[in-house]
Amino acid sequence: TLFHYPACPFCVKVRRVMKKYNLSLKLVDPRNCETGMQDLMKGGGRLKVPCLRIQNNNEGTIWMYESSSIISFLESQIPEAQEINNAK
Repeated sequence: TLFHYPACPFCVKVRRVMKKYNLSLKLVDPRNCETGMQDLMKGGGRLKVPCLRIQNNNEGTIWMYESSSIISFLESQIPEAQEINNAK
């Protein structure tokens, strides 16, 4: 799940990468979703976007807040992106 605000420039940056690699994640705007805001505050500990919630069987739930970290994580999960980054 990506917690985001539609006009936030850092959120836009993450969503552009999602679009580039045709990634489909649940998008939640915590300002317009009471349960989304509660999830973000309770789980992540702060109301800051973008925030990627990662369900990991080994480590539990990971809350990732920085757009550059989120993008790096997303690209690390996509073989096509890894090939592009390795060619640079």
